[in-house]
Amino acid sequence: GLPSFFDDIDFSELDVPNDSISDEVETLSPEEITMEVPGPYPINVDGKIIRAVNKVTKFNDWSASASIGPTILSIGASFTSGTVGQISEFMDMNGDGYPDAIGVKNIQYTTPFRDYEPYKRTMPLLENISFNKTRSFGGTIGSTFPHQGYPKTTKSGFKVRSSGNVSGGGIFGSSKVQTLLIDINGDGLPDYVKVNDNKVDVYLNNGYGFENPIAISSLDQFTEYGSSSFNVNGGTSFDIDEHSIGGGLSITLSNDKSRSYMADINGDGLVDQIITKNNDLYAKINTGNSFLDTVKIISIDNLENRTYNKSINPAGTLGFSFFGVKVIGNIAGNGGTSVSAVKMQLMDINNDGFLDVVRSDKETELNVYYSRLQDVNLLKRIKNPGGSTVEIGYAFSDCSQKAPQRALVLKYTILNKLAVLQLIRRQSGLNIGDNPSYIYLLKNELEYYNAYYDRETRTSFGFDSVVSMKSSKGILRYQDSVFLGKTIEKFHTDDYRFKGLKKSEEFRDSLGNLLVKTDYTYKLKYISNGQLVEGSGPWCGEVYPALHQEDKYFYEGQANYGIHTQKKYTHTSFGNISVYENVGNVADPSDDIRAEIKYFTNNILQQKNILSLPDTLKVYAGSTLLRKTAAKYDNDGKLKSISNYNGNNISKTEFFYNTYGNIIFVRYPFDADNQRRTLSITYDNTVFTYPVQVKDQSGYKSQTKYNLKFGKPTEITDIAGQKTQYFYAADGRLEIVRAPNEIAANKPYTIKITRSCNLDSG
Repeated sequence: GLPSFFDDIDFSELDVPNDSISDEVETLSPEEITMEVPGPYPINVDGKIIRAVNKVTKFNDWSASASIGPTILSIGASFTSGTVGQISEFMDMNGDGYPDAIGVKNIQYTTPFRDYEPYKRTMPLLENISFNKTRSFGGTIGSTFPHQGYPKTTKSGFKVRSSGNVSGGGIFGSSKVQTLLIDINGDGLPDYVKVNDNKVDVYLNNGYGFENPIAISSLDQFTEYGSSSFNVNGGTSFDIDEHSIGGGLSITLSNDKSRSYMADINGDGLVDQIITKNNDLYAKINTGNSFLDTVKIISIDNLENRTYNKSINPAGTLGFSFFGVKVIGNIAGNGGTSVSAVKMQLMDINNDGFLDVVRSDKETELNVYYSRLQDVNLLKRIKNPGGSTVEIGYAFSDCSQKAPQRALVLKYTILNKLAVLQLIRRQSGLNIGDNPSYIYLLKNELEYYNAYYDRETRTSFGFDSVVSMKSSKGILRYQDSVFLGKTIEKFHTDDYRFKGLKKSEEFRDSLGNLLVKTDYTYKLKYISNGQLVEGSGPWCGEVYPALHQEDKYFYEGQANYGIHTQKKYTHTSFGNISVYENVGNVADPSDDIRAEIKYFTNNILQQKNILSLPDTLKVYAGSTLLRKTAAKYDNDGKLKSISNYNGNNISKTEFFYNTYGNIIFVRYPFDADNQRRTLSITYDNTVFTYPVQVKDQSGYKSQTKYNLKFGKPTEITDIAGQKTQYFYAADGRLEIVRAPNEIAANKPYTIKITRSCNLDSG
């Protein structure tokens, strides 16, 4: 079963912002949908018009009715069957973030540059973008009370005639989805769902077409709606001396209910099937390739939406003679009220990304059952064998117009060390107990500021500031929470190319005094040669943001910094660092260190995308060479040798490989006796991956046996012949270790690991 889904919250008032955002669009007629569409029209340029599509829906229906009457009693019945098909739409079909024009059996895709392809693509499967079958049954019954006989004469001499009628009826209807475009597998592309004879088939979207159908055996319907409507009508009229007065009253009550529909109830990005039955809400959870059995998620009254109408219609006629001419006038009026009430709806009311159940039985009351799934499957606590624990908490960030979607972020971590706390208790004599949650060594709380969502690129740029505050409780001062200091990190959020890169970092003490500040300077550089880009550079393509310089300032609580250190980076092609300069203290030129790096490449390596092999490394202090290292590689990028230079002396280490790319022999530099140490490595003969023997030039060797299923050692024999054995559970987790002494004494284990749910050893 699923965890409890919802909390119950009551609202009496809701503040609704009055802001809105609108775009100017130019619509395409259905005939234009499959024609060539001009472009591009950048949407970030004022005055441009976005090309859109007229959404066209086609209705077809037929009906039959029968009635008996009119008499004093009349009875009627009706049946209606119809279809509703959408034949044009505006929807992103290829996942580029821009909506495409969809017509019957045709799609005209947008490109990543926001214009349309110059041609349409035929999609025979798309007979209808969406297609519903509707059906309704209705009945009426009524009675008429006509005047019979001669008019009655009042004392005033007026002749009065009266009549009346009353009727009632009801209609029951249903609507079932037959075809629909909806993302079933969570890849961001709308898939095509087709229902035939209680069989649901899904055609997965691959971006520019659809795969063969996949039957979903656990579903017999996809989306189904039901409705009912009842009405009562009554009227009467009076004829008084050739004048008439009449009136009527009509009341209609309509209910509609979603019997099954699709919504992501558990926030995993996959649409689930929601089913309403009686006063219960059920779900079939989507796993990506199937739907699980039905589970109940909440019981709630009044799942139906209702519409209530009433009207009153008075009317009359007046007549008089004017110079022998009969003049007749009519007077009429009508009035009524209509109330539509949505009783229950699934919607994300607190903007946390999870659907909540919203219910309203009164105009002045709103009940919200908040989803409780935000923390499901998130790490809550870490505990190690030494008694230390780390508690982890989460929270949702604030939302704004710049970042409308809230994000679930790390809110705090609490480090407890039980052994340390007990030691403090014994030494201090404080009665703090053994509960590590009562006090803590270190609490780290995080605050997030100024999130930004870029609507042009449809990408979240993250937060521009993150503040981490550290405190301790019950350690330095009994029962008091002691603020230890904070770290302030700032990030780029104003440019897509730099998003997520750190601008600066500050460390402040408990009084807010600045201790250390580090500034990070990123610049755009060309991928081809590492040169700086002039001006703002291209939006994307042949450039990238490179760390160009780091400046660290040591304030130590003073108004001005005392020491300024600096690091500089020069790049060559493919983002490789060619010069690294550690200036050290900027005020002291004698502590500068510089490293120069050259890279090995050839056409063969470039074709294999092996681009970052250091060839030569030289390290200087000023103009003095401190160190030089050179390397050689083969055409597969494997290291052949490393040479370290000390004046004219060279220490060289060589590596040799087998056909599988494994190192099989290592030859080390000459020692003081002009001898070279060597290692020979032998691999298993099944998967040719795991070293089973390592042997040196003197004949000393170690051996290893493996469980090839898990790729883990089962027995290791060292150069002294001592063995260590390892045993694993069926899922590959270590269970038993036997060291040499226990093996010699025939003991079952040296270390045994017991888990709450162990599988059989293997």
